[in-house]
Amino acid sequence: MCYNVNMKKKVQKSKYVTKEDLDVALDHYQKVILDAVSKGFEEMKKEQSEIRKSINHLTTTLDGFLKRMTDMEGEFVILKAEVAMMKRIFKEKLGVEISLQGR
Repeated sequence: MCYNVNMKKKVQKSKYVTKEDLDVALDHYQKVILDAVSKGFEEMKKEQSEIRKSINHLTTTLDGFLKRMTDMEGEFVILKAEVAMMKRIFKEKLGVEISLQGR
């Protein structure tokens, strides 16, 4: 008899392979393959979870940035209207016209 380390079962030395030998080997290989596939899926789930967390963080950051941009655009519109009003008043009251070069 010889001992097959992979199958952890005593197997008789013979030049013929029996159905029982094939069943034992198939069972062992099937377990090894299923364990490897299961481990691969677990790793993929972990990576997927990390990617989701990263996407959520980026989404939150982007939402904050867009809110700041929207607020700044609103303030810019107000400032632009105030400058136009000041320019009009300077021209009407003081006779001074303010203009930018290149315009």
